Amino acid sequence: MDRSKYKKYFRILELDVNCSLEELNESYHQLITIHGKDSLPLRPLKDEMSDQRSLRIQQELKEAYRILRDLLAGEQSPDAKREYQAIDGAFLKKRREQLGLEISTISGVTKIPKNTLVNIEKNDYPNLPPLAYLGWQLRTLALQLQLDPRRVTDEYLRGYRAWREEQD
Repeated sequence: MDRSKYKKYFRILELDVNCSLEELNESYHQLITIHGKDSLPLRPLKDEMSDQRSLRIQQELKEAYRILRDLLAGEQSPDAKREYQAIDGAFLKKRREQLGLEISTISGVTKIPKNTLVNIEKNDYPNLPPLAYLGWQLRTLALQLQLDPRRVTDEYLRGYRAWREEQD
């Protein structure tokens, strides 16, 4: 894939077009933290920078990250978008690793607690949050992992419900 077509997005994330997926993840995490709602580096500029402008910058960062993550992950794993059969914690962990994402990065972006992400990946059902929260967290995680949120939620919760039935 010709990365030069994506120069705009590399520039937004302050990266060279020859960067790695790991560098992309690190840069995005740093920039989204800097431009976040409670950013200490930008606090002195708060009066000069409108909330609308700050939100626009965050949206640009997220869009650039999503596009470049897809591009770089596709270069590393040509079968990344292949069909899958069973979705469980091991599958989600493998997908996260294929994309070069750290649990701390996903937690920071999605606000899903790190321990919940670890428990999802381990299929540690007794230590997962209540079903209402878990469904939302699975959908959010699926989006970060570039997977179909409905399918991830349905299949993961199928395993969760089977475990609950065994407990009764």
